[in-house]
Amino acid sequence: MDDLREALLYLERFTNYERTAPSLADLGLSRMEELLSRIGSPQAAWRSIHVAGTKGKGSTCALTAGILKAAGFRVGLYSSPHLIDLRERIQINGQWVSESEFIEAIEVVRAAESALTTRPTYFEMFTAAAFWLFARHRIDVAVVEVGLGGRLDATNVLSPEISAITPVSFDHMQVLGSTLSQIAQEKAGIIKQNTPVVVAPQPREVRDQIERVAKERSSPLRFVEDQVQWKILSQSPDGQKIQFKISKKDMEVFLPLLGEHQAVNLATALAILERFSISHAAKGPRAIREGARSVVWPGRFQIAGRNPWMVLDGAHNAASARALAQTLRSVFPRARIHCVVGIAADKDVGGFAQALRTVSERVIATRAPTPRALDAAELGESLKQWFPGVEIEPDPARAVERAKQSAGPEDCVAITGSLYLVGFCLREGAVCHG
Repeated sequence: MDDLREALLYLERFTNYERTAPSLADLGLSRMEELLSRIGSPQAAWRSIHVAGTKGKGSTCALTAGILKAAGFRVGLYSSPHLIDLRERIQINGQWVSESEFIEAIEVVRAAESALTTRPTYFEMFTAAAFWLFARHRIDVAVVEVGLGGRLDATNVLSPEISAITPVSFDHMQVLGSTLSQIAQEKAGIIKQNTPVVVAPQPREVRDQIERVAKERSSPLRFVEDQVQWKILSQSPDGQKIQFKISKKDMEVFLPLLGEHQAVNLATALAILERFSISHAAKGPRAIREGARSVVWPGRFQIAGRNPWMVLDGAHNAASARALAQTLRSVFPRARIHCVVGIAADKDVGGFAQALRTVSERVIATRAPTPRALDAAELGESLKQWFPGVEIEPDPARAVERAKQSAGPEDCVAITGSLYLVGFCLREGAVCHG
């Protein structure tokens, strides 16, 4: 392969379930296990922390990785999806891998793929490349985010030192199940025999499922709310100050990520590190403060402009929309909120809209730039039962511009519904100003 474009075109030959939703029958670990075996089982070369969940798993991974880095560890971070560049998904100590390294990794997995008995998926190929790169960089530990579900996700070939499950809610129901118990069962599939599990606050039926699986596998459970106490002291557009107590130690932490849910994510990261078998330096106040303050996680209540305020948030289900609405009201208590929404066709539009209607009366429906997106006109018609003011603009750049033009200088424009929409706005520079 001569360049990055050629590597990306090669990956596009494989089935990509980020574009077309799979069924459980399409998923499994055998292809991934064979692929990794043929490239030398790179996942055996480093320690790992494995994180599943519906909400907050990416932020929790980023926070965990940031604190480990601040404590002196060489850290790999694997996450999905990306917002601007595919290489965002594979980071070493907070930096994307270089184009040349990425191309080399794809060459390695391409050579192995040609000998496989069953064709792997796009995500499996990408995950194998990431694991190979982590081994090449001789990382100490990888923090790995589950792609979809948990039990049958390609990342579940890991033998982590600790697993974690962030808040579970309704999402990907066509794949994972129509009840919270069914979804929780898939997420709990990452729990390994005799391996500690950190669990963020959960609904009762989710907690019951996790407890059942952990008991079957003799895996010690640690519930975040039993390990960490936290209180938000203040919030501003720049971030929030949070008081934490863990292991009988009190500390005040500044977190640039906004919202009560991000305080929960940081508490989860602290509980993970408390149970992860590392030196006490990684749990020290200095590493926690430095790691939390330096975290960069775009598209999660990211303030990208002022006059009016421009907020990018990848909320795409009812639970994440509720968190977005709560944070908008906390950070901008007197602002009029304008929403630009593009959402995938398989999402719960009603639950999403019901949450946002508490803070906004005006919405511009657009089409998120992904093949799975709901048509703007169809989305707009659905939103009319929830909002008195609905406009339809299929082109996302024009939708954002219309919202900006009609907003006053103290108003807030929230662009939400899909990380693909958020990524488009960042790539095209559709929001940054002021």
